[in-house]
Amino acid sequence: MHKLNGLSGMEGNKSVLLIVLGDTPYNRLLNFLLDEGRTWDYSLSDIARHSNVAWSTFNTIWPIFVKLGIVKQTRVVGKAKMYTLNKENAMAQALIRLDFELSKNMIRGKGHKFVSKIENSFDLPTKKKVEDVI
Repeated sequence: MHKLNGLSGMEGNKSVLLIVLGDTPYNRLLNFLLDEGRTWDYSLSDIARHSNVAWSTFNTIWPIFVKLGIVKQTRVVGKAKMYTLNKENAMAQALIRLDFELSKNMIRGKGHKFVSKIENSFDLPTKKKVEDVI
């Protein structure tokens, strides 16, 4: 996950994924899982806190991730269930590739053209559309 600093018109220290797809609670959770959740497992409260997502909002989004298989439970520590990104899931693999391609193109200086290309070629899912899929 590549963080950007000093780009004009863009907020510093924000991941490319959040710059391109928008800084929403849903995307912040995805961003955290793609960044940290590939290597480590976290409790639900830690995921919400590190993603800067309110607990009530987290509880509306998390069941979608579980149902889609993007995350998986790894173990239980005391009363806390620990979760990680499910790297065997095809949708999670596609998100990993998207994150990599966005970062690669931004680093190569093609960021602005690449972002425009994405905006023009995809009908990005809204919360309503995601819920319709489930």
